[in-house]
Amino acid sequence: MNTPAGEPDPHQEAHAHDNARIYMALRDQYISVSTERADRDQVPVRGSGRALARMLAPFCLLIAGVALVWVGYDADGWTREPLLLAGMTCVVLTGPLLQPAVRRWRQARLWRSPELARRLDRQLEGAAEQLAHELGVQWDREMKFRRLQHPAPLPVRWVNAEAFGDHWMNIRTNDGRDAPLDLSGSDALNEVYARIPSGRLLILGQAGAGKSVLALRFAYEHLRVAEPSDRVPVLLPMASWDPVAQDLESWAAGRLAADHPALAGRAVSGETVAVELLRAGRLLPVLDGFDEMSAAMQHRALRRLRASLGEADPFLLTSRVDEYEAAVRQTDTVLPATAAVRVEPLSVQESVDYLRRTTRKLIVGRTVATKWDPVFTRLREHPRDLQVLRLRNVLTTPPDDRSGPYHLQRHIL
Repeated sequence: MNTPAGEPDPHQEAHAHDNARIYMALRDQYISVSTERADRDQVPVRGSGRALARMLAPFCLLIAGVALVWVGYDADGWTREPLLLAGMTCVVLTGPLLQPAVRRWRQARLWRSPELARRLDRQLEGAAEQLAHELGVQWDREMKFRRLQHPAPLPVRWVNAEAFGDHWMNIRTNDGRDAPLDLSGSDALNEVYARIPSGRLLILGQAGAGKSVLALRFAYEHLRVAEPSDRVPVLLPMASWDPVAQDLESWAAGRLAADHPALAGRAVSGETVAVELLRAGRLLPVLDGFDEMSAAMQHRALRRLRASLGEADPFLLTSRVDEYEAAVRQTDTVLPATAAVRVEPLSVQESVDYLRRTTRKLIVGRTVATKWDPVFTRLREHPRDLQVLRLRNVLTTPPDDRSGPYHLQRHIL
């Protein structure tokens, strides 16, 4: 249909309108990308400038200190000692002031220089690989020394501990559903841990339940099957942490640097390699023995640990039930996005089966026995005896060492 004279063609008008919209969208996109790129380029420069400005004051203090010392050496009379004292004080104060300024300047350079950032990544990658190798050798030696795998590990069972975990919608970071996850299991803790979206797990149990051994086995197996990009598990005994004097990062980095001297070296950022590994998310802290801290420190540690957690900081924590419950009641808080399980005591039959299969066979005539058989006979024939009840309690919460049956009989019976 023809358009009346003097009126715009509606098809042409619509086409022009679409072209205008496309142009405006492209223009806005270009401006947005250009602005983001400019911001990205300018922020590190400003950060570097601020870091240099912070370094100016310590340098001025250093120059003033050197000048005062210089003048003091040439001075006579009563002015000599005050000038020297003031100069030395200025020089001594320069170190604590200059160190953080230099560190901030190096970090600003990392933001500005992609090459430095790549150097840091390569440095941390090599450090994590070396740490994983060292820990693998160390834990393999410890597993053999403690005979934790001969011929099979002592069975450990656990069930959900709902009262000590966070809401499931917080734990299930992948879907936010409030439906509970079944975390009960036996032995394969790594498989259970892999089902926890937040990567945060609390292991509770009574004394002798096997929490520390379970944590060691978890770290060992996690390291054994880990991909190069996975976090390296690190065992950190919490008894050495003073939460009043140190935050979690400072304590963990110091502990790692003490156990692995290579991590005490400086990264290209100016921080220690241990600190950078923690900040880069390359480590998985396995915090063992919350209950081994002093009672006065436990509630402080719980608060400090909660405050130190970022949005995606995984960990594994072990503790006795009573001590952890007391800290939770005192602080009225739980660790966010953390699931909890409770280690179950061994049954007497599980202990009997384990002792029988891990003890040398004794051939008596046509009978195959073990040196534990007298103990097993006493358990079976006198189940209500007081000493047998005490022995049952020992067998369901075995110590880390393996006492012989005769020593056990003499001590218990």
